[in-house]
Amino acid sequence: MLAVLGACSSGDYSSGPVVAPTSTTAAEVTIRGAVGVYSASARVLTLAQPVAGFANVVVSLDTEVVRSNGAKAAVGDLVPRAGVEVTGRPGVAGTLLARRVVLL
Repeated sequence: MLAVLGACSSGDYSSGPVVAPTSTTAAEVTIRGAVGVYSASARVLTLAQPVAGFANVVVSLDTEVVRSNGAKAAVGDLVPRAGVEVTGRPGVAGTLLARRVVLL
């Protein structure tokens, strides 16, 4: 514990968030497709057919889920064959990290 306190008081530690440079931040994309299946435990929506190279969508606790009229929706509404428009950042291996999901 003393070593940790010593390291913290030496000025080597900087509090606050670490922000990645914006030049390496992936741009958001928007895709439209149909739900194949939604796994609530994994918080992953698998599209019925891949769209623009994306097969899976991560629906985090911060993801906004709404209806096409702007009304709030729930992840329970992500049922097979439901149309969706997803906006988010590309992740790894055909995964989209959703910021917003609109039920169409």
